[in-house]
Amino acid sequence: PVSDADMALRGASAPASPATARDEDIEFRVAVITPYYREPLAMLRQCHESVRAPRHIEVVHFLVSDGHPQDGIDGWKARHVTLPVAHGDNGNTPRAVGSLLAAAEGFDFIAYLDADNWYHPGHLESLVELHETSGADVCCAQRTYHRADGSALPLTERSEDSGQHVDTSGLLLCAKTKPALDFLSGQFQSKTVGKTYHALVAVLPHILVVPRSVPANSVKELIALAKAAPKKYTYASAGIGSPIH
Repeated sequence: PVSDADMALRGASAPASPATARDEDIEFRVAVITPYYREPLAMLRQCHESVRAPRHIEVVHFLVSDGHPQDGIDGWKARHVTLPVAHGDNGNTPRAVGSLLAAAEGFDFIAYLDADNWYHPGHLESLVELHETSGADVCCAQRTYHRADGSALPLTERSEDSGQHVDTSGLLLCAKTKPALDFLSGQFQSKTVGKTYHALVAVLPHILVVPRSVPANSVKELIALAKAAPKKYTYASAGIGSPIH
């Protein structure tokens, strides 16, 4: 459902740090995922400062760099994730990585906010309330459009007005339900190869060494030898569960 509250995106925000609720007051935990590429630090700060925590909601802002990290973010009260290379997919890979991290850490909800957007005050609270009253697993809001100085632009988008399109920054997913996870999987699916995006998060060099007595000069030849005589060759690794194993 689309919230009919006057809460949307790209609205002006006061330059204050995000609030933090006390542990005993927290009813829900919300992860806000922001992918960024080469946006200037001032724009990222405006985005971050609009992510506010209401009294009963803990909000953690994940800023995920797509290959070009901003060191200044490390001092903010936020989770800064850096990917080693850019993916050129309009932020889908960093969104997916942030979403997986949030789901693994047991957040109740996952929301999104593009680096050049910012939330109106009360935005997250209105969507959580919408979930509580409707029971919907995926809640959303419409956008408002503003100039860089915060002044409003008299613009709307026809597909949004008709309910046919929702911008990613208007989404709130109930992270622990299958419909939301199915939606998440489809939202970040590659339209070119039909597979879910995977992000490069680490590079681990491996070295394969064989004795001179083994008649193989390449990995391909070694595999062929092992297949031809399955019980003849053994190997040593760092152990079960290691990358080599």
